[in-house]
Amino acid sequence: PISQHKKSKKHLHLLARSRHNSAQRRIDRGREGFNASRGHFFHFPTYPVKMSEEQPYTLVRKIGDLEIRDYPASVHAQLTLSGGANTVGNKAFGPLVGYISQNKIAMTAPVIQERNDELWNVSFVMPEGMNAQDLPQPSSGDLLITDVPQHLAAATTWSGTWKYDEVEKRGEAVIKQLPELGYRVDGEPRWARYDPPWKPWFLRRNEVIVPIALLN
Repeated sequence: PISQHKKSKKHLHLLARSRHNSAQRRIDRGREGFNASRGHFFHFPTYPVKMSEEQPYTLVRKIGDLEIRDYPASVHAQLTLSGGANTVGNKAFGPLVGYISQNKIAMTAPVIQERNDELWNVSFVMPEGMNAQDLPQPSSGDLLITDVPQHLAAATTWSGTWKYDEVEKRGEAVIKQLPELGYRVDGEPRWARYDPPWKPWFLRRNEVIVPIALLN
C-alpha cells in the first residue's frame, strides 16, 4: 500500500507538471499574433521587459487628425537591416531587446521603423534623460547608439494591423497637407508602433511621424 501511495503521488506530480507545461505552451502561442491578410506570424520574443514609458513630445498644434509635435533631443538604439517592410521589425527586435535587457534599460514606446535607401532602420528610443556617451557600447557592431536632435514633426494616429501599405497611404496624406499649413518635409517619415503583437489588432496604436520644418 505504501508503494502504491508513492506511485500515486508521483503520478499526480507528473500530471500537474504536464498540465503546467501545456498551459505555458498556450501562453507562448498567445504571444504570436496571426496576420490573416498576410498569412504569416509576428513573433514577439519572451523577454523580461515591458513598455514603461512613452517618448515625450510637446503638442504644438492640432488640425483635425493631424498633430504638429515638438520632439526633444533623444537617444536611439538602432539596427539597419534588409528585409520586407512588414517583417524586418521582427528581425531587429531580438537584438534590440537583448541590448536593453543586458544593460537594465527600460523599454520606451514606440518602436520606430524608417527607410534607409534600400534598407530599414529599426530603433528603440532610450528613456528620457539618457545620454549616448553614458550608455554601454553594444557588443554587436551592427547595433548603433545614435543621437536624434530636437525637431518638429507632423503625426497621425490610427488603430489596426501592421501593414506598411497603410503607413505609406497615411504618410502621403500627411505630406500632402504640409504646404498649406506652412511646413515642408525635413527627414524620412517613420512608422511608430506602440503595442506588442498579441494585443488585439483593432487596439494596436500606430503612427506615421514626419519630421518637418517651416517653409522659408
